[in-house]
Amino acid sequence: MSKVQNVFWSGGFDGTFVVLKYLRQGIDVQPYYSMPGYGYQKAELETIERIRQAVRNIPSLTGELRQPILFYPQKDIGYLPKEYQDAYWEIWKEPKHW
Repeated sequence: MSKVQNVFWSGGFDGTFVVLKYLRQGIDVQPYYSMPGYGYQKAELETIERIRQAVRNIPSLTGELRQPILFYPQKDIGYLPKEYQDAYWEIWKEPKHW
């Protein structure tokens, strides 16, 4: 059984770099995508899918890039891994967390 790394990922440069790093190490990646209801969400999800398709053809990336798990903040927080739940609620305690 291979190791799986959970990653919050919107398809941007920084997150994609992290995802590719894990895949190159042979670590499977389970992306999580927050569905806040903003207009750019469709473009981000399309970018994620294009990247998922592209990495399948790169032999040096031996980890599996799984289908992202979509969740709605606060409503679905209980479905996230425990360490993500803890970090999420810690951020909400901070003033001006956005």
